Amino acid sequence: MAGAQISTSVTIISSLLGFQAISLTSPAASSLSLIAAGSKVEIAGAFFNFPSNETPNASSWTAVGTSTTGYLTVIPTGAAGSQTVSASWIGSAPTWSDSKQGFYASAASLSRCVAAAFKKSNTSQIQKQVMPRYPTVLNGELLPIFYWRGAIGEWNMDTTVTKTVPFSTNSGGDDSILSIEAWVRIDTSETWFPLTRCTYSFAGTSMSGTLSYTGGGGGSISLQRVAGGRFTGSSWDGTAGTLANRGWVNVIYTVGQTRPT
Repeated sequence: MAGAQISTSVTIISSLLGFQAISLTSPAASSLSLIAAGSKVEIAGAFFNFPSNETPNASSWTAVGTSTTGYLTVIPTGAAGSQTVSASWIGSAPTWSDSKQGFYASAASLSRCVAAAFKKSNTSQIQKQVMPRYPTVLNGELLPIFYWRGAIGEWNMDTTVTKTVPFSTNSGGDDSILSIEAWVRIDTSETWFPLTRCTYSFAGTSMSGTLSYTGGGGGSISLQRVAGGRFTGSSWDGTAGTLANRGWVNVIYTVGQTRPT
């Protein structure tokens, strides 16, 4: 069942420009999400309600590249006043429209982008998020901001110098990355330490690690334990049997636009 247009006066609809109250089903699971019943959204001057869960077009999700970000759009069709709206996935980043006050497939499009998800397979998606109501302003430029958190996984830092964590912004360039941070934990407790681009001191002992990003929007984050630092020895040699996840990588990045220089 498609979402249906709600008849409203011109005065009311003008005040709802850019309105979005979209929720996703199964937001924390890897199963494919639907637009949840009760969601509401304004699209290019028309207001829509979803009385039941809306299933996005299945073939549109299949068309999104694996290990890239897909963007969920809602598209109105029909005569003004009695339009319906359906959902579909696209593989390219949306554009912010000042005139329509929302993210759209393109500046001239009527397809509003309301959510995003990272594609693991045709039946699996992670890192789901509803598109922000407003882009963030950075140095006078509008930027849609996204947050990504990935597990480092098993890493015996005593014997293995480098660990690679796959990551893709689907943005097409390194200049979409605003910040990257990585935190690792010691084997024996929930004590956390940052990996940075510099050497620093903790409890009188030098700690040294680095991180870097490669791949032009579709590569990986490389973590490295620097020789001579604190991240060596029996407190850092845990493997999958004793420590399945060494820590986390956190990334803040943009889509559709690039970082101001």
